[in-house]
Amino acid sequence: MPSLYCPPPLPDETLYSLTCRIALWNGLAPNRDTCKAMFGPSESRSATAYPVNLEHFSMVTNGYYGDAKAIAKRLTSQRYFSVLHWANSDGSSSTTRSITTGLREPSAITLGPIGSHRWRYCDACAQEDRATHQISYWHRSHQLPSSFVCEIHATPLLEVALAKGSRDRRLYLPRELKFVSQLRYVAPPSFTDDTLHRMALTGHSILGAGSSIIAGANLFNAAINALQERGLATRSGRIRRDQFKSEFARRYLIGTTPSRGWDVDTATGRLLQAISCDVGHDCWLERMVLVDWLFGSWEALSAWVGWLATMDCDHPIPTAGVNHGDMAVPLEFYRQACIDFLDTNPVASRADLSQHSYKTYRWLLDHDPDWLSTVLPISRHTGQKVLFV
Repeated sequence: MPSLYCPPPLPDETLYSLTCRIALWNGLAPNRDTCKAMFGPSESRSATAYPVNLEHFSMVTNGYYGDAKAIAKRLTSQRYFSVLHWANSDGSSSTTRSITTGLREPSAITLGPIGSHRWRYCDACAQEDRATHQISYWHRSHQLPSSFVCEIHATPLLEVALAKGSRDRRLYLPRELKFVSQLRYVAPPSFTDDTLHRMALTGHSILGAGSSIIAGANLFNAAINALQERGLATRSGRIRRDQFKSEFARRYLIGTTPSRGWDVDTATGRLLQAISCDVGHDCWLERMVLVDWLFGSWEALSAWVGWLATMDCDHPIPTAGVNHGDMAVPLEFYRQACIDFLDTNPVASRADLSQHSYKTYRWLLDHDPDWLSTVLPISRHTGQKVLFV
């Protein structure tokens, strides 16, 4: 590929947006062939979902945007997903390693937006971008799972869904709304406007060049210590569920209409699960709510972690094999889910529980079989007899 003209990156710009601008500045079509030239070969047939290889991108652009790590830090959401992945034992992340080699993982390292084909943008920012830079572009801060309003203007974000027939063929900028099949405001959780704005500001702070990467163990320790300070956790780190639920409802849900998935009982379960390290990559919003609730800002959390490190305050991190007498968020969460199911289905069998919530049944069967046998013995099975022992 011939030498490219590389335009300077714009403030808070996404890699997707920059790739599109590079193509336009060099007279190239912003399609899959251009993605292949910039990020290396891939079997992906979609420009939007094209996997990112930043080492190849750095080489093609002659290092103008820095090495792979510098590009990941400045043009992707990698920092956000890394620092909120509490299960990490140190400041590094599989996301950091994968983004340089093009392996497919969370949305932080694929060229496209959150989900398969949806972008978020602020109309006020788009107008200011056109006035200042002569072009509108996609902002990283607007694409975060916890961003529902603009961190600058505090206005609701718009969500763009590209038309099905065109969304995979090429890359788009906000100005090309003729390809949009749907344009609507992002539906936020049932929080106040101030809360949504604080979370947007915190997400932007995490992406900022000055924000620190905090090890997952330190994040967990800080969260438990903050809960203890509020009387919501015991000295051993066990969560006081009833007090936790009432305090969360008082802080976030009073005076609001609960949205789907954010009624007090469901939200409490999601937040307790997010505190645990026994979860996957789908608790970003819940963990951002915890950061906002317990610390108020990313800077305050960073200061709290520094204080804990000075005082050498550690708490046991919960795992699948958690001690029943100590911090037991996964254990308490799945036991309560089973009890709630049996309260409404008193004659249910294990098969019924598995059909209702396979994850709950599988976790209890693997990690708490004795308790499961007590509340739901095999003899309660109403179908065919057990054939093998």
